[in-house]
Amino acid sequence: MDTDAKFRANALIHKITSSKDAFFDAVAAKKLVATIPVTHGSPISFERSIEESSSDVKGYSPGFGQISIDGRSRRTEWSSNAEDIQRVGGYKIEHKPGVMSIEELWAGTYEDQSGTKCVLYYDKKTKEPLNLKLLKMHSFSFSYPSSLKDLFLLNVKNFVKEVYSFGYYVPWKKPSYDNN
Repeated sequence: MDTDAKFRANALIHKITSSKDAFFDAVAAKKLVATIPVTHGSPISFERSIEESSSDVKGYSPGFGQISIDGRSRRTEWSSNAEDIQRVGGYKIEHKPGVMSIEELWAGTYEDQSGTKCVLYYDKKTKEPLNLKLLKMHSFSFSYPSSLKDLFLLNVKNFVKEVYSFGYYVPWKKPSYDNN
């Protein structure tokens, strides 16, 4: 996709998702379907993210005295279908025939990712939008020490946190051809 197409797609996504009512602009949705290229990868995907934190550092610096630096965290994400995803504005888009998923790029930074992803369903032949569904997410996590040393010293800042999530889509909006 060229830059102009990405700008148009970003504006169309904003138009169909930003209103608070139960309807979305069907004409804008149909234009969005025509703008984003369809990929034909696997309909099943797996995603995983791992977040690691390191401990604070304290010490003496000549000319400054006692200093402390907050621990850093590092997040690693993996997806089995990364090559099928378009990045448009603040969104990740995956477009399969009849289905387009739209996710906020920063969704992974939220503890509860509900409401950060939606799916636009449309008729494969006519490209007419059918409905828009919103993600309802449930997660569970566990932590473990990043090393045996941290386990025995009970250093709670050097733990790895793994989060596993599952979600389902709930009805959100219906198409409207009213151009008000």
